[in-house]
Amino acid sequence: MMLIRHSRLESGSVLGCQKVTGSLRNLSERRSERRVYRLMRHETLRSQTGYHRHPGKCGGAIADIAPNH
Repeated sequence: MMLIRHSRLESGSVLGCQKVTGSLRNLSERRSERRVYRLMRHETLRSQTGYHRHPGKCGGAIADIAPNH
């Protein structure tokens, strides 16, 4: 459990169970992805989900460059 917490803190608490499992494998620890998921859920460790959209990037008023003939 300590390795899972260490792995998440090292990533800035962004990683989910799949990437935490991969980082554990890099440390020669054998845990299945499902096991890591259950341990993370038990400790209420969640990955960062979703990002806020910046308003006005895709929308807005139509530019009036030239009249449409």
